[in-house]
Amino acid sequence: MRTLVSIVEPDSELVSQAVTAARQPVEAAAAAAGGHRTDGAVGSLATVFALRRAVFVTEQDVDSSIEWDGVDDVATHFLALDESRPVGTARLRWLDDETAKCERVAVRAADRNAGWGRWLMTAVDDHAADTGATRCVLHAQQSAVTFYEKQGYQAVGEPFSEAGIPHRKMVRLLANRAEASESASESEPESKSEPESKSESESVSESESESESGRE
Repeated sequence: MRTLVSIVEPDSELVSQAVTAARQPVEAAAAAAGGHRTDGAVGSLATVFALRRAVFVTEQDVDSSIEWDGVDDVATHFLALDESRPVGTARLRWLDDETAKCERVAVRAADRNAGWGRWLMTAVDDHAADTGATRCVLHAQQSAVTFYEKQGYQAVGEPFSEAGIPHRKMVRLLANRAEASESASESEPESKSEPESKSESESVSESESESESGRE
């Protein structure tokens, strides 16, 4: 069963505790923080951070000083679980009253190409719309652009480098999310792209590439 846990704007002390615990393997991070994976608090956040460390810092070689960028306390964090097993994560921040930014999208390597990236992004976009956003932006790793296009995002501007990885800025108008989700569900499974990234990119990797793909 797929389950989503959210942690809303954790305070700086909780973030610090979770970052420390995230040095442990993904499965051990929650206990190291003194919590559990589904507590919606330090245990869930430590698991989120351990997932990000595994995908971005270890797999994609993103510098830890870039990954822990000082804004985790003003974001909502999402943890995707398969039963009780951690699979993926994403982060959502507000840029203004109508614009949310999806970041740090990551799915574990063993779980990519199984629909988790699509499921996670649908949940994040729905949350953004339900809390008042009219559009969502992200920085997608170049390898994950096609994945995000299937989710209803459109690339804008020129490619740029973030944490040494090619990225594109992408935007989705959330009023159209239902139509895009239906279209995505009928398309072929996403191919591995990297990450919902090396930086912030939300490497749906913010990438199926599921890593984040967009990092920023």
